[in-house]
Amino acid sequence: MKLPSKISLVLCLVVCTCACVKTPPEDLSLQNIRDQNELTVLIRANSSDYFIHRGFPKGFQLELTQLFADYLGVDLRIISTEDSEVSFQFILDEHIDIIASNIAITEIGHGRASTSSATSPRQRRTDKKLFCFTSFETERSMSWGILCSADSLANVMIPWMDSIAQTRTFTNLCLKYHIQPRKSYPQCDTTSQNPCLLSPYDDAIKKHAERLDWDWRLLAALIYQESNFYPHVESWAGAIGLMQLMPDVAEKYDITLESSADEQILAGVKHLQGIDKLLPNEIPKSERIAFMLASYNVGAGHILDARRLAVKNGKNPNIWFDHVDVELLKKSDPTIVRDSIIRHGYARGEETYNFVRDIFARWGHYRNLIP
Repeated sequence: MKLPSKISLVLCLVVCTCACVKTPPEDLSLQNIRDQNELTVLIRANSSDYFIHRGFPKGFQLELTQLFADYLGVDLRIISTEDSEVSFQFILDEHIDIIASNIAITEIGHGRASTSSATSPRQRRTDKKLFCFTSFETERSMSWGILCSADSLANVMIPWMDSIAQTRTFTNLCLKYHIQPRKSYPQCDTTSQNPCLLSPYDDAIKKHAERLDWDWRLLAALIYQESNFYPHVESWAGAIGLMQLMPDVAEKYDITLESSADEQILAGVKHLQGIDKLLPNEIPKSERIAFMLASYNVGAGHILDARRLAVKNGKNPNIWFDHVDVELLKKSDPTIVRDSIIRHGYARGEETYNFVRDIFARWGHYRNLIP
């Protein structure tokens, strides 16, 4: 199949029965996204838009919306659905900025919304319009929807779509997921009695995650981050196995590359339990996971240093994201590590900063797609 020579944009408008207002309220859609540092996108889980393959989240709409979030300089938050339609109330309740799949929107109390066409992607939207869809025309219809009142978001999104549609990156995404898709991509069926697995070690992960009172998919996200689910890998620093245990930890728990996957996971979980005991009790349970992951990566001593920096700089030492994690970044600065409150020296703060964020992002995908 040939990729169309020209990618065009088509705008569809979903009409509702909202009353007209003479002076619409100020649109803060783009400002709110930037203030919250988060773009919230609804994607339908299927074998092309959003799915898990060998532990890694993939999909045309996932990759495309990640590109747009990167363009805006914000984080991407995915909400997934397996349904072909959702209510407008759901959109409001979840604070969804973009619908990035072919999903029908039902009106509140009025059944399915009707659809009409517009003559131009830049046609001015009236106050009677509830939801607008801007579409990529490829071999298969693919559209993004935003609130019609979200002019500031539309004014950035539509030119970006115009631009990205002309790039090799977009062409490659179309080829990858729609024109020449790999037949080896399995789609997890969350309605099946036997959904596809994250890894060959899911049963062991589920069993040992209970020791930590963790969602098993969180432990799986950590293991993927460390080893991509390969039990016999060894890093340049000597870390081994699924959990990438450093030599001293591996020796403590009598783990080698020949140890079973179950033994490796159990050792890693015991190491996490030991880390938990080193962290101050005042760190609440809701924040503790992030501190444990960070300590697993760089050592608890460096995290305690970062907490002291947080106190010194007016941040909350018991909150990880945007508080202690940004202070940890400073530990790679030689001038900061001379501070008397720093007791554990230099650390590659950026590595740990990204480590925790990557695991939380992957955990979110696993929760979306794996029952």
